[in-house]
Amino acid sequence: MTQSITAVFEAGLLRPTTPLDLTEGASVELLIITKDDTQDSPGQKAARKLAKIAASKSGHVGDPNTSRDHDKVLYGEQGAR
Repeated sequence: MTQSITAVFEAGLLRPTTPLDLTEGASVELLIITKDDTQDSPGQKAARKLAKIAASKSGHVGDPNTSRDHDKVLYGEQGAR
């Protein structure tokens, strides 16, 4: 499961600003993206967008036949000519 949360760093600890859907003792992996909107580098903007995509709850990403039927999807039933 992937979640995107906001936290505040206080006294050497990260304190989530919202409750977490985790069991006690759960192991997690963190990607830290500091929020300084006035100084976002292109890398920080990309990392923030990727984190949002990773945290989306949708496991479904489009039509599974899109790659196989690429030309039909783009150009209709007759495909590319």
